[in-house]
Amino acid sequence: MDFNRNLKRIIIVCICHLACHDLIASQVKEKIISENNLPDYKKEAQILDKSNLDIVFNRYIEAIEKKEGDEGPYNPDIPEMLYSLGKKLQSNDRHEEAINVYKKAIYINRINNGLYSLSQETSLQAIIESQKIQGRLKEIAGNYSQLLQIYRKNYKENNPNFLDMIDEFSHWSIKAYAQTGGRDDVYHLEAAFDLYTDTIRILSEQNGELHPSLLSPLNQLAITCYYLSVHQRRFPDYGETDTSLPFGYRSMAPVNQVVGRGAYFKHGHMLQNQILQILDEDPNFTPIEIAKGQANLGDWYLLFGKYQSAMSAYKKSYEIVANNQKNIKILDEIYSQPVMLPKTSEFFGTEKNNYLASGISENSNLSHATSYVNLLVDITDGGNPINFSVKKIFPSEMSNFAARAIETVRTKKFRPKLINGSAVLSTQFPMRVIIPNE
Repeated sequence: MDFNRNLKRIIIVCICHLACHDLIASQVKEKIISENNLPDYKKEAQILDKSNLDIVFNRYIEAIEKKEGDEGPYNPDIPEMLYSLGKKLQSNDRHEEAINVYKKAIYINRINNGLYSLSQETSLQAIIESQKIQGRLKEIAGNYSQLLQIYRKNYKENNPNFLDMIDEFSHWSIKAYAQTGGRDDVYHLEAAFDLYTDTIRILSEQNGELHPSLLSPLNQLAITCYYLSVHQRRFPDYGETDTSLPFGYRSMAPVNQVVGRGAYFKHGHMLQNQILQILDEDPNFTPIEIAKGQANLGDWYLLFGKYQSAMSAYKKSYEIVANNQKNIKILDEIYSQPVMLPKTSEFFGTEKNNYLASGISENSNLSHATSYVNLLVDITDGGNPINFSVKKIFPSEMSNFAARAIETVRTKKFRPKLINGSAVLSTQFPMRVIIPNE
């Protein structure tokens, strides 16, 4: 039987509710498979060539047919076997087939264990993983919403697993909006706003309003406010008609009630002040960390074009450590190069961006980038990029990428290089723009 016919059989098997276990180990040639010698499905899946895939999938089919015949299509072992098959398909970049298999596993789990059973979690997470690779943002949002509802049914609000899921969904929502930013994509921001607000409420009720655990969600909610403010300016009519929401999407928290001109700036400014209060009142934070919190406020002002307020905040961050030359030197090192705003990292974490890497050399490699443009850019003391120089385009024949990369960077705002609290011009700052970046 040729390879195409075997693929067809796999699809038919999935539709007919069939399932199988991960039967592949290091040898796949003449081994006879039985239910009792199946390896652990959690073992790392191997990427196989086509001839081995042909053998492996035939054995999957044999195992699934036997399981179906002996114990019926809803045997509780079948979802695990389906998950194993899905991982094998997924590891060989056959994501659509993998998603269909995972959906069947979820279907059987719901029949056996209920609509909101945690047994479907691993398959739902695996679907999200494949959809991220495919770039299917609306479907991912719907599946995250579904997963979060499952968590709500099984965990108390202050359970770490539940809070981790809110955090994962929220972070992804911000990144998803940053990739698109279209008029109808505001649902990503609304989801993030509601979820971060919910997280802050839960942590405040559990630990108090000045607990350090609030630092990251407060900062991320402020970033969400910035994006919502930008969206409001770009699409003033975005709320007048219903946007197209992903299937199954539900808001997880009270509806965003921040309204009015300048409301998002005011709300975010309040959040920044709460961050500073937490840093000031907790004796465990060092002067350097408190100074970084003050600089974070400067970033906030700069994003909204309040240059003088931003420079005052940066200057004050140095005044916090004014009597310690070692700490001043540390701050100079921290702020020795520009940083694109808003930062997408944890509050005190490494500052990164999804598609634009700064401070890299021309010869540095970015393994996940299929196409990119290396630039040298001057960043003014006001945080504006100017004087673009194209150093490398990959692939080289895509010369049109240069203008696209320059326009991407031109629209961004940067925290400028700081020396002793004063902003200075940075020249020939290296950056890499990954294409596509939308």
